[in-house]
Amino acid sequence: VPAAATVEIDLAAPAERLPGGMVAVVLPFVVLLALGVWAETHIKRLPAHLPLHNSLSGPDRWVATTPATVLALLAQTGLLCLLMAGSAWAILHWSRRIAAAGAAAAGERRFRRRIAQLLLVCEYFLVLPQILAMLGAPPAATMFWAAALLATIVVFIVGLARIGQGGSRYAGAGPDAPLGDRTADEC
Repeated sequence: VPAAATVEIDLAAPAERLPGGMVAVVLPFVVLLALGVWAETHIKRLPAHLPLHNSLSGPDRWVATTPATVLALLAQTGLLCLLMAGSAWAILHWSRRIAAAGAAAAGERRFRRRIAQLLLVCEYFLVLPQILAMLGAPPAATMFWAAALLATIVVFIVGLARIGQGGSRYAGAGPDAPLGDRTADEC
């Protein structure tokens, strides 16, 4: 594509924020903190062994329930939640836009928002196994959680496929649409 002398910018584009705002991002951390406080005060009511899948666990992937193992389990989950929330924020703020304005740009915004929603929903799904483990839920509850997680991911993938990569199917861009925002790659 020959270099263009103009750069297209949409100054009226709405700001992209995390779905649900900061409350939706912080809530899993609040739940983990509350679960940690509850576990510390009710350590005798917890199951004798907790599933912990890292270097602290033995060959059977279970560890004795102590305040240190509970803290490790919750910290591990908190770090994964932070990774999910950070990835959602990065997608909304650091991903390169192909279209600057019009229907194509609206399709891209919708696609990025759906990806961010998927990451935040997965953040909530990360917290639930810790609650189930602390409460000593039956294996059927864990199987239900796994099925719900799988169904949620499938629904999001089908929805994203319908929108198209970068919102291309949603946007309905015409054949004369520009190939990009015409910003030079070094910029």
